[in-house]
Amino acid sequence: MKNKSGFTLIELMVSTALFAMMMLLVGMVMQRAEAQTNLNENRMVIHENLREALYRMGQEIRESSPAQLSITNGGTQLSFRIPANVNNSGVIAWSNPITYQVGGNGTQLIRTDTGTGANTVLANHVQGILFTNTGSAATINYDLTLRRTLTNGRIISIVSRGQARLRNT
Repeated sequence: MKNKSGFTLIELMVSTALFAMMMLLVGMVMQRAEAQTNLNENRMVIHENLREALYRMGQEIRESSPAQLSITNGGTQLSFRIPANVNNSGVIAWSNPITYQVGGNGTQLIRTDTGTGANTVLANHVQGILFTNTGSAATINYDLTLRRTLTNGRIISIVSRGQARLRNT
C-alpha cells in the first residue's frame, strides 16, 4: 500500500469549485443586505422629512383664523395670516400672507412670506400636497405625498395626513 501525501487534481478542483460557490452565495447575501439597508435609510429620510414638514405646517396654521385663510389652485395652495401683534384692546394685527405650495424645482414644499418674499423649503422629494377643510372651517387637513427614486430604480412613495385646528376662530 502506497502512502498518499497531498491532494489529487480532481480533489483540488472540487474544493475550489465549492469554495467559489460559497463565496458567490455570501456575495449575493451581502448585496441583498446592502440594498435593504439603502431602502431602509431612504425610507427613514422620507419619514423624517414628512414628519418635520407636517409638524412645522401644523404649528403655524393653528395660529390662523378661518377669515384669514384660503385654499386655492384646487387645494394645492394654502394662504393664511397669523397674528403679528395684539394691542391692549385685544385687536389683532395680522401678518403678511404666508403661502404653502409645491415649488422650487417642482419637488419641494415651499413656505413663502409674501411680505418679504422669503422662501423656506419645508420638505424635499414632494410629489404633491392637498389642503382641505373638513366639516368646520376651523379645521384644515393637509395630505403630503413624498416620493423618492432609489439608485436601483425602485420608487418609495409615502403619504401622510396632518390636521390643524385653528385657534383664532
